[in-house]
Amino acid sequence: MVTEPIVLLSRARSGSWALGVAFEVSPRYQLAGEVLNPAIRPDRYLGRHLQVYDPAGMADVTLSFAAEMAATDGRIPLLMIYYDDVLLGGRVPDLVGGLAERGIRFLHLLRRNRVRQYVSLRIARETRRYRAKRTTDVAMHRVAVDPADLLDFHIRAQREETEYQALIEAAPHRVLIYEDLFDQTGHYAQDTIQTLRSFLPDVGKLRKRPWMHRQNPYPLSEIILNFTEVEQALRGTPLSSMCTDA
Repeated sequence: MVTEPIVLLSRARSGSWALGVAFEVSPRYQLAGEVLNPAIRPDRYLGRHLQVYDPAGMADVTLSFAAEMAATDGRIPLLMIYYDDVLLGGRVPDLVGGLAERGIRFLHLLRRNRVRQYVSLRIARETRRYRAKRTTDVAMHRVAVDPADLLDFHIRAQREETEYQALIEAAPHRVLIYEDLFDQTGHYAQDTIQTLRSFLPDVGKLRKRPWMHRQNPYPLSEIILNFTEVEQALRGTPLSSMCTDA
């Protein structure tokens, strides 16, 4: 039985859960979740096993971890790994590089609108809500934004995306964009489904629509307290067009 995991690689607030739950009804794959975050599922926390290893050892431990999950559940684990999983002490690139060298398959999820990604991260940290399972969880929360901090976030995020893409370039992978995951009805877009099925031909049934809700469905002009200041400060930068993208 094939037990090698699939890695869903992304930056935080890129829609990893929105994509991951598509696999919940698959007879072949199981959503293992954020395996480097002990707060989600302590029994599925991989991080504590990795600190003392070199990249090759980190890959070995991760593959053993995935094999145990597969033996228990009978399905291949989908491991969610974030660029900035701080509990791993800055060693996420070592882990990703080690897995890529073993030929592990990656889904690399990116988010096009950096302004909304930044605001979403700020709101999640302030409210301590990272997913919205019910419509009652979708409440407007407004934040003040420092344009300089936002631009710094953009530069770091762009650099990380490039670095991680280079790490997995030689491994089997597909790049997906959060904004393209869904159609106008909120269902997974046909292109998304086709990409997943072409990359994972044995994936079987996929959920048609995520059970969660967007946490921040409101226009940025309503969420950002100092929106006019931010919009003016971003003029002439790569982020200027993203202020009007809902």
